Amino acid sequence: MKRLTVGRSPDNDIVYDDPTVSGHHAYLIIDNGRVSITDHSTNGTWVNGQKLHNNTCDIRIEDNILFPGNNRFDWGLISDNLNKTQFLNPQVNPNTNQEYSKQDPRLTPYTDNNNGPSYKYQITTMSFSEAIASVFKHYADFSGRARRSEYWWFALLSFCINLIPYIGFIWALVVIIPSLAVAIRRLHDIGKSGWYILFGLIPLVGIILLIVWFCQDSVEGNNEYGVNPKMKMVA
Repeated sequence: MKRLTVGRSPDNDIVYDDPTVSGHHAYLIIDNGRVSITDHSTNGTWVNGQKLHNNTCDIRIEDNILFPGNNRFDWGLISDNLNKTQFLNPQVNPNTNQEYSKQDPRLTPYTDNNNGPSYKYQITTMSFSEAIASVFKHYADFSGRARRSEYWWFALLSFCINLIPYIGFIWALVVIIPSLAVAIRRLHDIGKSGWYILFGLIPLVGIILLIVWFCQDSVEGNNEYGVNPKMKMVA
C-alpha cells in the first residue's frame, strides 16, 4: 500500500503551486491496484465534474481529477518510482513539454452547484466465491484490510476440507501463508496491528480473543491500513 499527499505545501508528495489549492489538500491511497482519494480541503476536488469535499471515493485511470484552479491530476505521478516531493506544473505535458490544448475537455472548468459530494460509498456484499478468490488473489499480502465475510468464508472452506483425510493435511500446508495473511488483514480491518495475531499463542484465552476480534465489524471509512473493504463507490 502506498499513500501520497497532495497540496500546496512543499512537504507533500505532489505539490501544486497554486493559492487555491489547500496546503494539505488531499491524499491518495494505492492498494493492490485500487486507488482512492480523500479530500479534506477548503475548496474541494472534482471527479468527472462532480465535487468531492471532505469525503472519499475510489478513482480509476479514466477519471478526470481536477483540483481548484483547474489543476489537473497527472496519473503518471502515482508510479512506483515516484520520488518524494515532485513539483508539478499540471498545465504542461511532461512528455511533450507543451501546454495542453485549451479545447481539451479534461481541462474544461466545472461549475460548483454546492450540492455537496456526488460520490459516496455504499455497503456491498461478498459471496463465498468472491471471498475465496480474494484470499488467493492476496495470497501473501500482509497489508491492507479484509472484511469479516472474506475471513469467515475462507475459514469455513478450510474447516470442511480439513475433515477430509490426507487431503485436509495437504490443504493445511498449502494455505498456511494465505491463512495468516487474511487473519492479519482482518485485524487491520478493525484497526489493530497485525502483530496481535501473536495472541493466538496464548492457550485458550488468546484463541477466544482472536475469534472475538475476527467477528467485529469493519472500522468505518479509511484507517491507517487502507479503505474500508465493505464499501464501494457509487455516483
